[in-house]
Amino acid sequence: MPQCSAPLRVPVISKASFMRSALISSLSMRIAVSLLVAGVPLALASACGGVPSGPNPDVLRSTVDLAKGHVARARNASENAVYPSREEQREAFIHAGDALARGEARDALDIVRVLLELQPANWMFHSLLVQTLYFGLHDAERALDAAGRCLHVDPLVIECLQVRALALLDLGRSTEARLALDTYIEVNPADERAQELLSRARLDSGDTEGAAALLRALVARSPDNLRRRLLLAHAEERSGRVDEAERQFMVVSRIHRDPVAGLTYLLRFYERQERSADVRAIRSEINRLQRPAPRRRLDPL
Repeated sequence: MPQCSAPLRVPVISKASFMRSALISSLSMRIAVSLLVAGVPLALASACGGVPSGPNPDVLRSTVDLAKGHVARARNASENAVYPSREEQREAFIHAGDALARGEARDALDIVRVLLELQPANWMFHSLLVQTLYFGLHDAERALDAAGRCLHVDPLVIECLQVRALALLDLGRSTEARLALDTYIEVNPADERAQELLSRARLDSGDTEGAAALLRALVARSPDNLRRRLLLAHAEERSGRVDEAERQFMVVSRIHRDPVAGLTYLLRFYERQERSADVRAIRSEINRLQRPAPRRRLDPL
């Protein structure tokens, strides 16, 4: 075991980083070993009395034993001995993405946090963190903060621009979401989903005319898209174009896979317009559809 009189000349990472990297089961053993080596100076300082509350001696001994094959390189401050190599970091990045795809967002989060400590200016690592927080953990507020840090590193990362807009919408900040979506669409104009989100942000912020104009173009390109039809119907209604809104709600009632659900949208529209005769007619049709079919009687042989 190295002596206190010959301290290793390597950077000391934080104790939290050292412990977290050692505990991440998703990382390969080589990456874990490399990170543990970076923690050896902290462990040695603790054993020599430099850190009052050091790790358990048994843990210290096993840590040094685990890193034994790398101590010579660490003593010479070899970069590969101190940190995982670029290839190992790439491997961990892929592993984190796979974990997120499998629904193991916590594992992905642990890995990408370690990677960001190694490369805090790597936009790909920031982007994966943002996607993990938003799509994996459904944490809009933390994802929004992470997206801001990512865009500080690179203002044109599409995934971070997208998540920033989505998170702002989720948090009810429609005006900011509009600005974020405008920026995102400038970078990625072919994204129709983003245009749909922008129409929703416009609608929520009171710009019914702008929302309707955008939605008409989207519906023209995909006439059977139920979600866009509904948004357009609401935009037309809020803009005072009642006849056009009724036409859109009628289309919704025809293309909806559930006839009762489709007619319910039309029913609510007639209720808002106080058209009692139409309300009665639609309710009657809904009742007819919900009525159980009569059982067929089998004639005896």
